[in-house]
This record gives sequence, C-alpha cells and structure tokens, in this order.
Amino acid sequence: MAGPWVRLTGEKRVGDRASAGPPATRAQGDHGESPPSAPRLTKATLSDTTRLHHNAPPQALKGPSVPPPGLLQSRCWMNWGSEGSQHHEDMEGFLLAHGYQLGRTLGEGTYSKVKEAFSQKHQKKVAIKIIDKKEVPEDFIHKFLPRELQIVKCLNHRNIIRVHEMLKSAKGKICLVMELAEDGDIFDYVLREGPLPEPRARALFRQLVEAVWYCHDSGVVHRDLKCENALLQGNTLKLTDFDFAKQLPRDRQELSWTFCGSTAYAAPEVLQGIPHDSCKGDIWSMGIILYILLCARMPFDDTNIPQMLHQQQKGVSVPGHLGISKECQNLLRMLLEPDATLRPSIEVVSRHPWLTNP
Repeated sequence: MAGPWVRLTGEKRVGDRASAGPPATRAQGDHGESPPSAPRLTKATLSDTTRLHHNAPPQALKGPSVPPPGLLQSRCWMNWGSEGSQHHEDMEGFLLAHGYQLGRTLGEGTYSKVKEAFSQKHQKKVAIKIIDKKEVPEDFIHKFLPRELQIVKCLNHRNIIRVHEMLKSAKGKICLVMELAEDGDIFDYVLREGPLPEPRARALFRQLVEAVWYCHDSGVVHRDLKCENALLQGNTLKLTDFDFAKQLPRDRQELSWTFCGSTAYAAPEVLQGIPHDSCKGDIWSMGIILYILLCARMPFDDTNIPQMLHQQQKGVSVPGHLGISKECQNLLRMLLEPDATLRPSIEVVSRHPWLTNP
C-alpha cells in the first residue's frame, strides 16, 4: 500500500451537482486505502485515447464507453501513401532545395509528421512539421489548418516554439520550419523521472502558465494542452502544437461549439458537449498537467467517459506519501474545478501563492 490518499473535492459536488453557492472545499483523508481509480501514466495510443474533434456534442456519453461518431484518435499516424518511399524522396529533395537536410523522425501527430533537419540558413538543427493536405479531412484543411497557420505566425514568446518559416510544395504538402526542442516532451520526462519534487514541478508549471497567459492575452486559446505538447529545451518549457488553436473575438466572450482536444485532458463541459468557454477548458487541461507532474499518473480513467465524468465531479485524489503542500493542493483544486464558471482565469492562476511565493 502506497499510503494514505487525500481527495481534493468541493462539498457542493459530492452527491449534489446542482446545489447553489460556491464550493466549501476541503481535504478529505482516505486513510489506509487506495483511490477508487488510479490510472497509470501511459502515452496516448490508438486504442486508449480519443481526440475530440467534432462540431456536435458527443452522443456516446449517454451510453457505452465508446468513442462518439466522428471522433478522431489522438495518435493517428500520417499515411505517406502507397508510394511512401517516393513521396519521402520528393519531400527530401524539396526541403534540400530550400536549405534543409532532413534527419530522423521526431514524432507523428494526428495529421502531421515532425522531422529533425539541419538548416543551412540558420546553421543549426530545426524541427519541420510536414502536413499532407491530401491525407486530412476537408474540415481540417478549410477550418483548423488556416487557423493554425495564421496563429503561429503571430506568436512570439520564450515559452512557445517559434515558427521560422512556412513552405508549400507543389504536391500538396505544407512544411512548418520550427525551433527544435531537443530534450523531448514533459510526458517522457515524467515517465523517466517519476513524480517531480514540488520545486521542479513549480519551475516547469510556471513557464506553462506564462505561455498560456501570453496566448489568452493575445486572444488565442490552445484547446489541446497536454504533456506531449509541452517540450523541453534544457530547463525551458516550450508550448507547441496549435492544431486546434482558435483566435477569440476582441470581447473574449464567445462560447465554443467545437469540441476538440484529448479526452484525458478534456474538461467536463467539453465531454458533455456543452457550449463552453475555451479559456476555461485550457485551465482544466493545465490542472491535469500539474497533477501528472506531481504524481506521475493520470488523475482520471479516460477509458470510460461516463465514469470519468463522475470522477471529475468528485475531485482528484493525491497520494499522501508524496507530501504535496496544502498550497499546491489548493491550486490543483482551483484548476480542476468541475464548474467552469468557478474555474479561475489564467491571470488569477498566475497570482496563486504556490507560484508567486515558492
């Protein structure tokens, strides 16, 4: 037995989701027993994690735990086609003509492949995200991709991966030449190191807060915050992958009817298909990331969405033996607040004592 677990919850939501008034939060000790659900920390795979990308509320939430129609898997490997080697050679020649010598594959996402390359122009290694427009759905080409390309050109922050230039090939491929983060993502870092000491978790999370605050202040919501999208360059955290990012209107009041992101990091209102404030969805995802940094495990089991929604209302459990401070537990409680109207803004998060008074 690992030791006592502490459940972070609000009394309002224990057995009474609709009761009025702010939550009277408390730490409830579950001494001598393991939490009801303690899913292992595993990389997103084709079989266990769906990526929400749908313009209608998920219908499967009322029934069995199966992905709703139209949902796309979070690790959907890019298909280079039946003449894959020829396509690769064409791409290699195209990039070489622009001063980039392709190297190893760094990763593969929903609609893209990321390769390492050496840039003659910059005289250093870069990362190149290659998107094949022929292999992706029409709505991604006409809706999400133009948004991503527009947004990444405007972002300039030390904690966000910089895009150097964009290239378009004659055969329908788009290449984003980006800053390279050679030390991998924080998912692999936590998988290797285990639960991080609070000072280390704070140092990384503070940088994530700064990146997200910059985005929200610039009118951009990320909508797919997760450990795999937070890269490391030495001790510096770099946010990446703006596939599903969106530019907000000036008044920042628009509710989103698009449900996108990765299930394990999705807020309750997103899973329930409720029109929602995407900024508050980013805050919830940040809470999941902080929990993983501290506990090296997922807070909720995303293999059963109805059960996951129930767990989200009850609150998360943290292992007592890790000695997580009360201030840090308080921040986790705020970030993983099931009621989006009570969840703090990124500005409020940035002023939390755990971040400002280490």
